[in-house]
Amino acid sequence: MGIAYWLNTTWKWKCRREAHAFHRATSAVAETQQAVLHAIITANRPSEFGRRYRFGSIATPRQFQERVPLATYDSYQEAIDRIAAGETNVLTVEPVERLEPTSGTTRGAKLIPYTRSLRRQFQRALAAWIWDLMQHRPAVRRGRAYWSISPAFGTHRRTPAGIPIGFDDDTAYLGRLERVALTSFLAVPPGVATLSDIENFRYCTLLHLLQADDLALISVWNPTFLVALLRRLDN
Repeated sequence: MGIAYWLNTTWKWKCRREAHAFHRATSAVAETQQAVLHAIITANRPSEFGRRYRFGSIATPRQFQERVPLATYDSYQEAIDRIAAGETNVLTVEPVERLEPTSGTTRGAKLIPYTRSLRRQFQRALAAWIWDLMQHRPAVRRGRAYWSISPAFGTHRRTPAGIPIGFDDDTAYLGRLERVALTSFLAVPPGVATLSDIENFRYCTLLHLLQADDLALISVWNPTFLVALLRRLDN
């Protein structure tokens, strides 16, 4: 077995605790969701958003549904612009560590405020998935992987207030130990994502993928990105 197998296996077993916590929660979905909502509401009562919708007097999910209206990204655009300009305590009491760009089918790139607790929740969800994947598809542990989470925007950017836009590379979503392990067996070096020319980015990505004869996993969180990438493969 190569180093990729042992690093993947170590990562899998590190994820076991979070995976078991997730499966326990699935036996009490409503109670778990209510507890998570209550924690978010309680923590963010002092925020501008929390004061506007009187989070201090919300005790049940039904009250939250009745008081906080359904909204689209456009509903939060002004608040996110203010966060980008350096305002705090707007949507959350937690400091916004960075604005993560994401794209969809209905409009261009959107900026999502990223806090420390949000990153932690992302890591917990990822751990549950990694455990399940490697437990039921053990072959993925034997080789390297290609991860693409963030859109490629070239050089790292910041808002006028100095808030970073996007992560330096996709492994930044992970915890420190996971980053060290994953970086050592990525099929495509993280630096490729910083290429500003889209054709160079696609060429270098495909070149590294073709050279990876032990490629075992492709994790692309935007399906249209993968389709567009593979269209260039014959060329």
